[in-house]
Amino acid sequence: MDIQDFLATICLQLPATVSSIKFEHHIAYTVGGKIFCITDPDMACSVSLKCNPEKFDELTQHNGVTQAPYFARGQWIHIEQLQSFTVREWQLLVTESYQLVVQKLTKSQKLALGIG
Repeated sequence: MDIQDFLATICLQLPATVSSIKFEHHIAYTVGGKIFCITDPDMACSVSLKCNPEKFDELTQHNGVTQAPYFARGQWIHIEQLQSFTVREWQLLVTESYQLVVQKLTKSQKLALGIG
């Protein structure tokens, strides 16, 4: 399974997630119109995720993980190696990114999406 299929499997299982094209060709996974995962299909592995600020320094110590260039102020990481994390770790990272974005949605947005 390639990274795009792998991410789609994880992301699209999360409630109210929508996949769309952003910034001309990137695949973005959103909830309530807010991105929680974005990937470049032209790269072997290029994934950006929002992360818990307390885990940011720890995560960027992993091989192939850096501060996301366009999402840096929001504590986003950029992953360039699929092997940087196990399948379970990927699932946890994506789910945490999703949850961090959902937390920022208003109560009415959550209710409209059926997640509140």
